[in-house]
Formats: sequence, C-alpha cells, structure tokens
Amino acid sequence: MSLPQVEPDRYNELLAEKHQQVLALFSDFDLPAIDVFESPKEHYRMRCEFRTWHDGDDLNYVMFEPGDNRNPVKISYCPMVSSTIHEMMFDFLAQIAKVHELRYRLFQVDFSEHTIW
Repeated sequence: MSLPQVEPDRYNELLAEKHQQVLALFSDFDLPAIDVFESPKEHYRMRCEFRTWHDGDDLNYVMFEPGDNRNPVKISYCPMVSSTIHEMMFDFLAQIAKVHELRYRLFQVDFSEHTIW
C-alpha cells in the first residue's frame, strides 16, 4: 500500500468503481439497492497526524510509505485534511521552527477539529 493519492477530479469515477466493488463483494446475497452518499471531494478529514522531520535547517511534515520509516515523503499540501486544519498547519509549523526546544524535540503533531452541534 502506498501513500494515498487524492484525485478530486476523478471523484465520481472512483466512487462509481467503489460502488461496483461493493456490489461484487455481496453478489451472492439478495441485497436491496445500496444508497450511495457522496462525501466532499477535498478537505474531509477532521483528524490527522504528521511526523515532523528535521533536515538541516528545514522542518517539514512528512509521511512514510507503510513499512519504510527511512524515506520521508515531504507534505507541502494536504487536500485530505479539513480546510480549517489546512489553513493553519503550515503556519503552525513555521511557529514551531522558531522555538528551539519544540523544533528539535517535537516529532509528531496531531490535529483534530471538533465541531459542536
């Protein structure tokens, strides 16, 4: 499994493929029609977690391919996370970089957006 690829321009096609896969998995059963509900095409995750990675004077968010924790993939744009998180996460990283203790001792950042109804 590789890092997720977000392809909002292919959303309808990918959703239709997933629907067909589910129908195929349950083809042995007499199921009623399955209702399909669309999600937002981008900015749909309200929680996320990133490693921070120090490369010389650079500080970045990174992810790794499963099973490979030696080759970081730099994250400079993340269309999966909510707009609120995305709007602040890189500014937050820039602020962390200014504080020596945080910059060199912080190895992971978790973001969570709580909505109160």
